[in-house]
Amino acid sequence: MDKEKVIQELQERTEEIKEKAGELHKAIEETISQKKQIHYTELGGQDGQPDVPVKEGYGLVLGGGGGRGSYEIGVWKALEEYRDVIDIKAVSGSSVGALNAALYACGDLDKATQMWYDITNDRILSNKDIDEDNRNKWFESIKEKLTTIDNPVIQSAIECIGLDAVAKGMRIKDGFFSREGLMDILENSPVLDGVSNSDMSCYATCLNVEGKPTPERFQLSGMEPEEIERILLASSAIPVIFPMETIDKTKYYDGGFFLGGDNVPIQPLYDEGYRKFVVVHLDERKTDRYDDAEMIHIYPSIPLGGAIDGMLDFSPEGVEKRITQGYDDAKAVLVEKFGPRLFFTRHGQTVWNVENKICGATDIELTELGHQQAEQLGEMIKNGDYHIDEILYSPLVRASETARHISEITGIPMRAEERLREQCFGKYEGTARNGAIFAKAKTHFLDHYEGGETMVHLCQRVYNLLDELKAESEDSGKTYLLVAHNGISRIVQSYFNDMTNEEFAAFGIKNCEIREYRF
Repeated sequence: MDKEKVIQELQERTEEIKEKAGELHKAIEETISQKKQIHYTELGGQDGQPDVPVKEGYGLVLGGGGGRGSYEIGVWKALEEYRDVIDIKAVSGSSVGALNAALYACGDLDKATQMWYDITNDRILSNKDIDEDNRNKWFESIKEKLTTIDNPVIQSAIECIGLDAVAKGMRIKDGFFSREGLMDILENSPVLDGVSNSDMSCYATCLNVEGKPTPERFQLSGMEPEEIERILLASSAIPVIFPMETIDKTKYYDGGFFLGGDNVPIQPLYDEGYRKFVVVHLDERKTDRYDDAEMIHIYPSIPLGGAIDGMLDFSPEGVEKRITQGYDDAKAVLVEKFGPRLFFTRHGQTVWNVENKICGATDIELTELGHQQAEQLGEMIKNGDYHIDEILYSPLVRASETARHISEITGIPMRAEERLREQCFGKYEGTARNGAIFAKAKTHFLDHYEGGETMVHLCQRVYNLLDELKAESEDSGKTYLLVAHNGISRIVQSYFNDMTNEEFAAFGIKNCEIREYRF
């Protein structure tokens, strides 16, 4: 490619941008002004806005940012652990956030994660017509020329996506990369049919550039798959990087583009009546205020990368790193707001369980069925949404063997915790569990049972342990599984719930039954 010809093309393109720069900046100011006018300050609406009934549940809002978007998959993973307190009913996104919104509406986290690993650099960033042999000769000259251009649009683009990306895009006017890779991924995945058939409201925001650039919202649920594909392509059509999309003779660019777009589109869900939101950001840009709404904002704790090492990075290593960071960042926010989780399970079946005898502090082995129960629990934890970081177990063999099976199957580390040892029931150990005398004795909280441990002392040691785990979990975000005994289960239950003496004495759980609590 002739160097002078390239520079001439660049200058011609620059003049085209200069002519629209003033109009674009004016449009930004008008858009901001319009956004300020449409906020509601009370439930019934104002300034001509219609009354909107408040809807139950949360709206999930996903920001745009190219390859950084795998961060939102990690956030989704963390949200799965908090479904009991965060009920997502609708989702909205711009750019890559629109793609992730569509994935979320399909409801399959594992497939969404796999799809992100399928979006590799060579598929999503396929060159259109660049000559690699001559690339370095003219590319550096374009970069040098760009740094001398006094144009706010070009300089803003350089700040947003980097000098290299702008230089590439200026060379190819329709965008440096084709959309064939993303189209192939979408068409060979279940996402298009999944969104089309989804009952969840799912919005994608695109930037309408016919005249004044204006964000336009599309409700994807119920659309035909072909329409959904075009809208997802439009919402992620980053200017300079990808070509614009034309839908029904209207031209669209990336919905989160900084010149007039809406990168964190809360508005469509607000207009539906949602007043509780989880808002996921991929950069430091702030959102408009919604004074009558409850917001849970999740920002990256460390930057997700710039143009080349972030927005245009779809490498498996980058995807994995950002998924991990998204999970960790979201977990920290959710733990702070709702408290950390704790899981408890009772050991597998023992011989004395079969014989209906009180085990207490007596060290009784598991039966063959008890080992099987522990292995089945391990498989359930491995394949479920538990995300346990560490197992603490009673040193008694029936609990330690149960914990060992779970740890070996799941890979979760384990350690013994003396304070989880079962209560010593003294003279009652080895006697019938359902005896009337023992049932009454369990309500005598200061009784040593002739050589055993009082209920009050048992509560003290277990409560002290739970207080420590609460503090550690709040600080680190760790989730623990306690593997212990029926007597310990009563103490744990009473730590989290008020109980009468009778309820306390009667409480129990089955072998290898798992309970979830929240500090």
